[in-house]
Amino acid sequence: MLARVPNRIFFLNKGLQTMQFYNVSIDPQAPLTRLIGGLQDNSTIWQSGTTPPGVWTMLFTTGDGTAASGFHPTRSTVVFASFLSNFFFTNFRNGDLAFWVRVDDPITTSNERATVTASTGRQFITMDLVRPDTQFTGFQHIWRTQNNGGPQAFLETNCRTSGGTSSPICGDWLPLGVPYPFAGGSTPDSASRQPGDLTSGVYGGDRTAGIIVAAERTPADAGTLWAATNKGRLFISKNADGAAAAVTFTRIDTLSTPERFITRIVADRADPNVAFVSYSGFNQITPATPGHIFRVVYNPSQGRATFTSVDFDLGDLPINTIAYDDLAGDLYAATDFGPLVLRRNATQWAVAGVGFPEALMVDLEIAIERRLLVAATHGLGIYYLNLR
Repeated sequence: MLARVPNRIFFLNKGLQTMQFYNVSIDPQAPLTRLIGGLQDNSTIWQSGTTPPGVWTMLFTTGDGTAASGFHPTRSTVVFASFLSNFFFTNFRNGDLAFWVRVDDPITTSNERATVTASTGRQFITMDLVRPDTQFTGFQHIWRTQNNGGPQAFLETNCRTSGGTSSPICGDWLPLGVPYPFAGGSTPDSASRQPGDLTSGVYGGDRTAGIIVAAERTPADAGTLWAATNKGRLFISKNADGAAAAVTFTRIDTLSTPERFITRIVADRADPNVAFVSYSGFNQITPATPGHIFRVVYNPSQGRATFTSVDFDLGDLPINTIAYDDLAGDLYAATDFGPLVLRRNATQWAVAGVGFPEALMVDLEIAIERRLLVAATHGLGIYYLNLR
């Protein structure tokens, strides 16, 4: 029997179809009816599961939705939103507009470098499937919350965006790899902040500065975390579930890997030491270190990694993000002209289905068990591909 190859992309929007998405998140329990999208200039919208299919409504009403949003992996009534890079919010009541709480005080008062728009840095919230109440984000340090931003009762009493009293500290995010509060000076590059600062000279004198733009956990273990910067640095931690100040990172990029913006890390769901990594930019910018997508294998005993290019016939095409279908073994890539796919054991990239416009694809999310791939565009809405 011939295996079925997905070949048709479906539209997930009704009404206005020109919204400029920066990102999309899906509820893993209902990926076609519960989605969150961050918009340029138009806040954060969602499909809640109670509205007609394809109809978007307002989820969070402040700022550009340029940063991250998402659903809790196991408690779908807990949702997250953010804007302007480092303003983070949690809602424990299925998006009730009266019960959004701010949780970003530790981050915003740290004076770490941040980005305002997605063009200068991809901001994110990474969910931990092993410990579902844990999330990660990145600026100069990787920051972690182990309680969805903080205790619900305290946050809803003291930190609501509408009403509530005023608390001096809203949120329990902690930087990894350094004691907090930071000691010493107030500038983000002070020596007291450099341990755990993945953009600093502590990890070498090259590719410094910038910000962290990607991080990924794997359900294969409890401690492995991959992270990357917009200068092309790539790191792995094997104890990201430990005490915050004791978390350590090993830098694994080399002078032979591209010194360009790392757009996405996809960690293997079965092997924590394997990941796919994608890069933006053109090879012409870094002709001595070409490549856009690599399979990376980390050797813990050596503290080093091997990078194997899977560009094949891709050409000099910047990659905005990637997604990996572990069950089928297919790798999907988002470009400025739509989606591509590299089938298992193939050495040629192909167009991933028909029906997708030649539009800037900015985000890909995959629901492995539900066999769905969801794609967001910057200007023409959101689409899905049925992988069954």
